[in-house]
Amino acid sequence: MHKVILIADAGYHRYKKGQSNSDGKIMPTDIHIETAQLKAKNIPVYTFTINASEDDKQAFRDIANWTSGKWEDLKNPSDLIDVVCEGALDEIGGTELVAEYRAKNKK
Repeated sequence: MHKVILIADAGYHRYKKGQSNSDGKIMPTDIHIETAQLKAKNIPVYTFTINASEDDKQAFRDIANWTSGKWEDLKNPSDLIDVVCEGALDEIGGTELVAEYRAKNKK
C-alpha cells in the first residue's frame, strides 16, 4: 500500500481505544493509533470533504496532517472522479499522463 484515499460523510470518532461509544460498543482502536501506524509506514492519507461541516473539515485536515497526506474540500461531488483519476495516473505515469487526461477531459 502506497497511500490511502479517505472519503467519508462524517469526521472520525473522538473515542479512545477501550472507551465505550454512545451505543455502548467498546472501541477496539482509535484514530490516533491508526494514523500513527500509517505514518510509521510512510503511508499518507489523502482526505476529501464535500459540503462538510467545519468540524468535519478539521477532522479530515487532522488526519491528512498526521500522516503527511493532503486534505481537499471539493465543491462538487463530480470533482472527486478527477482527483482520484489524476492521483492514479500520476502514480503510474507521472505528470505527462495527468496532462493528457486533463486535455481530454476539459470541463
